[in-house]
Amino acid sequence: MSTKKVIFGRRPAKKEKESEDWIYRSKIPREKAAQGKIKRLTLDIPEKLHKKIKMQAVQESKTMAEQLRKVLEDYYGR
Repeated sequence: MSTKKVIFGRRPAKKEKESEDWIYRSKIPREKAAQGKIKRLTLDIPEKLHKKIKMQAVQESKTMAEQLRKVLEDYYGR
């Protein structure tokens, strides 16, 4: 049995500005990032639901993440 070897590149030096740039490059609006620490949420959904969300996002010229953040904020509050 062979094993897969994964090689990671060198980790960039941590600098405050680089950290901020990473947040903004990851498509999180500056207003959202300014509200506090950002956490990632991963969940599995049926393909049909995924397509519906994607279609609506495209029609409204938004990302799926923006759409779902709005739904979650409306339901759970800020």
